[in-house]
Amino acid sequence: MDGVIETFVLCSVDDIYASLREIKKVLKPSGTYIFMNHIAAPGDLISSFTRE
Repeated sequence: MDGVIETFVLCSVDDIYASLREIKKVLKPSGTYIFMNHIAAPGDLISSFTRE
C-alpha cells in the first residue's frame, strides 16, 4: 500500500504491537503512515516503530 490512515484505532485494539506490525507488513517501504490517537502510547512504542 502507498499509505495507511488510521484514526483512534490503536487505543481500541488488544495488541498495539501486532497492529503496528500488520501496518508495516502491508505498507510499501516508501509508504506513508498517518495516525491520530487521543491517548499516549505506552513507553517508546511509536518512536521505536518509526525507526524501523
